[in-house]
Amino acid sequence: MRLRGSFVFVFLFASSALFAQTLRIATFSMARLEDSPKRNYAVLAQIVRRFDLVGCIDVGAPEGLARIMKYLGNEWTSFVSERPNGNGSLKEYYGFIWKSGKIRFAHSLGYFKDSNNLFATKPYGAEFLTSNGDFTLILVHLSENVAPEARHLGEVYEYFLGLVAAGNVILGGDFNHVSSDQLDGFREAENLTDAMDFDTRTVLGLHGPALSSDHIFVNLFTRGSLREAGAYDYVPELGAGDYSKCRDTISDHLPVYIELRL
Repeated sequence: MRLRGSFVFVFLFASSALFAQTLRIATFSMARLEDSPKRNYAVLAQIVRRFDLVGCIDVGAPEGLARIMKYLGNEWTSFVSERPNGNGSLKEYYGFIWKSGKIRFAHSLGYFKDSNNLFATKPYGAEFLTSNGDFTLILVHLSENVAPEARHLGEVYEYFLGLVAAGNVILGGDFNHVSSDQLDGFREAENLTDAMDFDTRTVLGLHGPALSSDHIFVNLFTRGSLREAGAYDYVPELGAGDYSKCRDTISDHLPVYIELRL
């Protein structure tokens, strides 16, 4: 009987490993992405293809995302937030682009309900499904007034956590040069982990990545599935090494990503 029980345990464990899949999930601050003749949508599409899901931040108009989709083909699907948000002329959309064969869009969780106007740009969330479970992706774009907004990120996380079943939660985006110290309380209170080195440079200078601004955090449930994380510097491969030009034609940010084994 012991032998039979051991066989069942080994079989179930092996089956779980056999059917697990690798997912590459990124967030990408797209520098007021719009339908503009100066933007290189073909290269933007090539960047997206590196991942299975990209959370798009700082989308100036849905038409910009639509231009990328024309280069991706039918195996990709996109979603844009129902309305822009932000202050004055700096209103922006959030968007998601995903590989349909690996990920399904469950539903939008909408904007963080910010009745006290804590954020200039309200965070946005969505839930996704895979063959092995679901996960939630929360997108954040902090303003230049980072300190007070950083203090309220815990409320953002708790708000979206209250809308979904407990499970894999990923929070990422453009944190606008927030310091690690300014996020200590948020990480500790919510038991979140930096998926990548906090000091990774993700904002492009004239000759290379120059500043740290973009980050991804994962919760305790997701941490065990994390295999890799970092920033994808597309410029040497896709931008002919010209950082100055890529700032204008692609984005002044690099996408940051995590690789999960689910």
